[in-house]
Amino acid sequence: MRKILFLTVLLLSFTIMLTSCRPPELEGAFVDFNAKRYDNALKLAIEATDKYPTNPEAPFLLGKIYAEKEMFGEMVDAFNKSLERGSEYESQIKEFKQYYFQNEYKKAYDNYVSYQDMAGDTTEKAMKLLDLSIKHSKNASLIVPDDYRPIKLTGLAYNYKDENDLAIDYFKKLTKLKPDTTDGWYQVGRVYFNTHQYEKAAEYNKKAVEIDQSFIPAVELLAFSYESLKDTVNSIKTYKMASEVDPNNVSYIFNLGLIYNKQASSTSDNTEKARLYGLAEEQFSKAISLNPEDLDSYQRQLYDGNLEIMYTLDCIAQIQQKKFEDCKNTALSGLDLFPDSDELYEFLAICYANLGESAKAKEAQERAKQLKGE
Repeated sequence: MRKILFLTVLLLSFTIMLTSCRPPELEGAFVDFNAKRYDNALKLAIEATDKYPTNPEAPFLLGKIYAEKEMFGEMVDAFNKSLERGSEYESQIKEFKQYYFQNEYKKAYDNYVSYQDMAGDTTEKAMKLLDLSIKHSKNASLIVPDDYRPIKLTGLAYNYKDENDLAIDYFKKLTKLKPDTTDGWYQVGRVYFNTHQYEKAAEYNKKAVEIDQSFIPAVELLAFSYESLKDTVNSIKTYKMASEVDPNNVSYIFNLGLIYNKQASSTSDNTEKARLYGLAEEQFSKAISLNPEDLDSYQRQLYDGNLEIMYTLDCIAQIQQKKFEDCKNTALSGLDLFPDSDELYEFLAICYANLGESAKAKEAQERAKQLKGE
């Protein structure tokens, strides 16, 4: 008992000795801080920080007060000032910054997810969620400026608010922070593409693809950018390059077929038309041959269409080349998956007619009319 009493007295004496060494302004700031009188504490802590330029404890406390008032830029400045004066509070400062960073980033992320859960709602309530996400992600960036996550989150939120210039500014910060990371370059290119600035979109997505040729969204957007610029040579080159990396990517195959199909339909040279339809057929048939186990997953890969459209385009390419037997087989295969496709029945009727099977042609044509409601 006497030993416990002795240790208690010793600890109390030590605490008194420490606090008695504090300047009166700083001691007063601590008293107000512990009583949660933050405005008074702030005033006294600023005074102590200025009055005692070698004291690291005053700016350390000042930083804690700023944190309570959610003034995170000022918090960081105060903590840095404390570290300039000494390393006594270095570990505590690190812990404080990490705590407030995680806290602010979580608030930013939660508000962003809540907005996404509203499925594109543009009401005032939805916009407020984006504003809160931006506020807290910016706070997180003030605390840890070189963390990638809150910067990207800020850009995404601005993008959803259609404040595209600000979105681009933040996404460009990602390319400077981590120039060897594909995502930042892609995000900039994506905003440029969506705002019809196709040359810039191509520039940034080309950089993304140079870093990682397997990053599908950047490859797609690079090819789309070239198509929008009517640069089919580079668009085709992009898909061919990507297909070498990922030969079974149905989206690459389908979109390459679409380019050949568009070229074929726009030329008046019959020889060139046949050649291009042949190239289109080659791509569509290859994509169809992949035989998806999960149709929904397969179709999610196709930005401009679905598997039914692929069957119809393959039939068109085959009919244009007078490959009626091949087209008949393609149409029948497609109807196994899409039995209510009036277009496939029409193509089937054309094939039967050209193959001399008039009864089957008539039957297929009647079925097409029924499905159209004629």
